[in-house]
Amino acid sequence: MAGKTGSGKTFAARRLLEWVRVDDTDTSKKYYPGVAPGSLYPRNHIIGYDAKGLIRWPGYTRVTTFDDLLRKANNPKKFKRIMYAPKAKELRDRDLHERFFRLCYERGNNTVYVDEWYALVRGEEYPDAAHAILTRGREMNVPLIGCSQRPKNIAQPIMSEADVFFAFQLKMPQDRKKVAEMIPIDQELLMPQALPKHHYYFYRDGDDEVVGPRKFVDARRT
Repeated sequence: MAGKTGSGKTFAARRLLEWVRVDDTDTSKKYYPGVAPGSLYPRNHIIGYDAKGLIRWPGYTRVTTFDDLLRKANNPKKFKRIMYAPKAKELRDRDLHERFFRLCYERGNNTVYVDEWYALVRGEEYPDAAHAILTRGREMNVPLIGCSQRPKNIAQPIMSEADVFFAFQLKMPQDRKKVAEMIPIDQELLMPQALPKHHYYFYRDGDDEVVGPRKFVDARRT
């Protein structure tokens, strides 16, 4: 999910995190027994990484240290939705970046949310455990929803492993170009002058064209 500050991507992410659409795979049958394929089901377990420290969503337990995150994550019945907003020291600790994603992957059966990828990426380098989620998370029922206001600075594998894109307003031409390299869209359509605030283009990997612009209201209508 890409978009400049204030474009609506965080609002959209919050709505997407409320529901998961169950498919007909063995993984879905294992984790959502008895739920008909195509149905929307509440996401019961979420661990988010809030790099900017601004998220205060109702229903989420906010933690600011990795030790506290570990304690809460080990009690999923009580703490179903956790938002990790690390302070400056932990935000810069690349070992903790790896441990965060490893925790999410090994825990299994939870959705991972990354509010801003730039905090976890250095050029083309990013945590190995994040790559494990991107490439093998389905078998563990660990989907990942990630956002960035500067997609140009995001490692290529993170973009290429995405199954679904939401493209909001992008101010910088470098960022619009990066998105246009990943999905079949004219980059000029993503300019703030062309795309209204809180509107987006939607693309699913493998489709022939993008859909939009749409305004994000509710994940159940997406």
